[in-house]
Amino acid sequence: MRKTHFTASIIALALAGTLSGCGAKADPNKREPGKWKTEMKLEGFELTGVPAGAEAQMAAMKPQIEAAMAEKMKSAGLSEQCYSAEQSSQEDISKGLTKGFAQAGSCKESKNSVTGGKIDFAATCDLAGQSVNIAMNGTMDPKKIDAVMNFNALPASGKPGMDMKIRVLATHMGKCTA
Repeated sequence: MRKTHFTASIIALALAGTLSGCGAKADPNKREPGKWKTEMKLEGFELTGVPAGAEAQMAAMKPQIEAAMAEKMKSAGLSEQCYSAEQSSQEDISKGLTKGFAQAGSCKESKNSVTGGKIDFAATCDLAGQSVNIAMNGTMDPKKIDAVMNFNALPASGKPGMDMKIRVLATHMGKCTA
């Protein structure tokens, strides 16, 4: 089960890299300059192919995964970020998705569309030696991103399968304070 905790940490870092850009006013595919707060919530977690009687251990993993995601976001400085207008003008969420998941493992994208305020991403990645299908769908505007990421890993040699759902909410908090 330790590998699942490791995989969740990798996923959190990939996701953090995805949303570490910033944006400009008026374009629904860009975020407004200023202070942004990003939160991730584990909305679903299930392992398959685990030994009988492991249900209690699985239930105990959810808060551990949530804590690992929060710690990775905090230690990477991504829970709260401040973006200048210059940084904002350079944002490209689509490229950020590609870059974020490339840092996590070997990925092959099948969808990567960020247009009209909608996010639609899908890839298959090799994370810690296990094939994982990833999908991210959501909405964004200059002051908010609300997206759900689904991770599905099929059981592999000696590894359990996993279904995990994470909600990502990034909110513009106003002007940056020095």
